[in-house]
Amino acid sequence: MKFNLNEIEAGRLKLVPCSKQINIDKCILDFISNKKNGLHYITYKKKFNEVVGAICLDKVKDIDKTYNLSYFVKEEFRAKNYATEASLYLIESVFAGKITYIKKDKPFVFNPETILIFANIHNKPSNKIAQKLNFNFVDKVNIKASGVNNMFCLTKAEFLENGTFYIFMKLDFVD
Repeated sequence: MKFNLNEIEAGRLKLVPCSKQINIDKCILDFISNKKNGLHYITYKKKFNEVVGAICLDKVKDIDKTYNLSYFVKEEFRAKNYATEASLYLIESVFAGKITYIKKDKPFVFNPETILIFANIHNKPSNKIAQKLNFNFVDKVNIKASGVNNMFCLTKAEFLENGTFYIFMKLDFVD
């Protein structure tokens, strides 16, 4: 599956497909190298064209139309809602059918029904992001590589019902 990814611009950020990047910080390269099958973007702060982090939406193995959302923010940009904002724009683009892919030379709309977030139980900021984005807590799961994680879920129907306005009201953007 080959994705036809465009930049996503909204708010303070610009999401640029990883395939269009030449120079990426090692910490971001390490984060992305663990991701296999899905959408991978570098997150830029538009005002100064600074790399803030990365965001990925990867296929969950053996579960149809379900993807895992993960994000990384460089240390100097943390606690400013960049991961929440980037996640919101990516989720909105995906659920609105704005991302396409090519399969057997035919274009298709990328159309997941469910997005999951796995946040380590000790990573309070990551758990807070899931809550701000209206993800529902599902259960605690033990993941070999990262230990005990809270699993959160958001369906397309739930997102479209609540819309982005409600989520934006909960965000506090600090530059």
